[in-house]
Amino acid sequence: MVYFLEKILYISKIFLKNLISFILFLPKFLTGLIIIAGIVFFFRFSSLDGPIDVEDGSTLYIPMEGLIVEEKTSNTDLGDIFFQETNTPQIDLHQLLNAIEGAKNDNKILGIFIDLSDFLGGYPAELLKITNQLEDFKLSGKFIIAYSDFFSQSAYIIASPSTEIISYPSGGVLFQGFSSKRLFFKDFFDKIGLEVINLSEGQFKTAFENLTLSSMSEDDKNQRLNLFSNIWKEITDVIEVNRELNLGSIDYYLNNIDQILEKNGGDWGKASVEYKLIDSLVKRGDLEKYFKEEYSRDENEWKHVDYRDYFKSKENNNEENTVAVINILGPIIDGYQTSGAASGDNISALFDKALKNEQVKAIVVRVNTPGGSVFASELIRDALIRVKEKNIPVVTSMGGVAASGGYWVAASTDYIFAEDLTITGSIGVASVIFNAEETFNKIGLNEDGVSSSVFSDTYRGIYSKRPDERLINLNKIIIQNIYDKFINLVSEGRNMSIEDVNKLAKGQVWIGKDALKFNLIDEMGSLDDAIEKAANLAEIDKYDVERIYKKKSRFSNFLPFLMNEIDMKNEILNKNLDIEYRLEALFTNIRNYNDPKALYYLCGTCLFIN
Repeated sequence: MVYFLEKILYISKIFLKNLISFILFLPKFLTGLIIIAGIVFFFRFSSLDGPIDVEDGSTLYIPMEGLIVEEKTSNTDLGDIFFQETNTPQIDLHQLLNAIEGAKNDNKILGIFIDLSDFLGGYPAELLKITNQLEDFKLSGKFIIAYSDFFSQSAYIIASPSTEIISYPSGGVLFQGFSSKRLFFKDFFDKIGLEVINLSEGQFKTAFENLTLSSMSEDDKNQRLNLFSNIWKEITDVIEVNRELNLGSIDYYLNNIDQILEKNGGDWGKASVEYKLIDSLVKRGDLEKYFKEEYSRDENEWKHVDYRDYFKSKENNNEENTVAVINILGPIIDGYQTSGAASGDNISALFDKALKNEQVKAIVVRVNTPGGSVFASELIRDALIRVKEKNIPVVTSMGGVAASGGYWVAASTDYIFAEDLTITGSIGVASVIFNAEETFNKIGLNEDGVSSSVFSDTYRGIYSKRPDERLINLNKIIIQNIYDKFINLVSEGRNMSIEDVNKLAKGQVWIGKDALKFNLIDEMGSLDDAIEKAANLAEIDKYDVERIYKKKSRFSNFLPFLMNEIDMKNEILNKNLDIEYRLEALFTNIRNYNDPKALYYLCGTCLFIN
């Protein structure tokens, strides 16, 4: 017994000794962590705004790593500092375009080298925008070299204006055209007894069609085929012109790749060269040597500057007048700021912020959203109207997609620009409610209680018993009213008759060129064109351009970021390719469907185009 007590005492002493040692070590550990964090902050932030010394004879190096975005997630947040490797890489569209434009007239820059091996894609309008910028650069007489281990369709569109296109010997070019498929859940819901009541208004308003049907409707199929055919024609025309290929060459390659590969013994790289899509096959390890020999002034050195370091944002000139730019990017949601989404509360606050700035004489709204919450869209538009009431012109610049809720906002602005392949329209309302009565019966659940009215459970969303027909009819009345408001809003904003708007509505989507013909937009043009137009409408010659955004606290956003990382990291890759992702997306994307009345200006077709 004494021995046992001595043993316990000995173990306790060891434990207490180690505990004390750990407590004494903890301040040193925390101090070291703070020092390391300080060093990281110093090196990350000290280089953000410093001048870049470009050596004469340099090449602008463009590593296309990740997805094209309108606005990168801040790289100065704590979450980005410590967890950046788990985030999907992002390519800032405007930073890239400005770098290419700046390099065009920079005598120190000999040409451009683009590495597309890790490129994940973007909207068709964004791909063509970059392609057009490269074509303009090429007019300066400078070279453009594009490389990829294996060229995806998106990567090749960007590479097409290049002086030389290089692939790995076992690489090549893969064209896939467009495939837009959805997983339909009606039969599954039938098996578990879940009824989905579709209240959407608009013949082509198909955002929730995959919940209510067993297969894609003919209307939706025809709409998608028409949309994709128009986009594909634009893309193939550009590639064939840039590569000096015969009309129809890309379609032939797409539809006969099996025969082309068989003719070349299954060698994709060789087949791509044979078909004049690739100019050279070079191993990655030999690439720098090849580049020095062919494109560098000094065969012993390859001077290059990363585009992210090369171009710093234009400095303002402290003018008395300002054109403000406000972004509406991602699905429009109700509530406050959420990463990757356009919050109704935040964006309406940005308009109010601009309105309080007496130097702001005009506003450009950059819209790149498939839409979302009806309530949040209305909040944003109401804030926009407050600006217009102060006689401040508002101009819309559409990005890759500006549909449904995005068009609801744009229709009330003074002037609308879009790109050739901007996807817009989708004038309609999407809404569903769920009757889970049979589901509850199957699993032995029963909800019971009292209600003072058949309307007590209005906007509940999921019902344990089939909602009263009067309640369903109430929802239909509300949705019809919102749809009529949408039609009238477009009619008033675009100076069109109700009849003409109705022909273009019903949830139909259009590319920019068609939208121009139908008077849904005013002109084809870029963000810079929109800024210039806004200044003209405000009758100002000299002005600064200021992006209005909500500044985030690096520390206050760290914990939500960390929780998000644990829950969702790496979910975006291959999002359009596997059924597992689509099943998961059905439930994870519900976080973006948070309208207080479960009503949405949402473009279903647009969600599957990127």
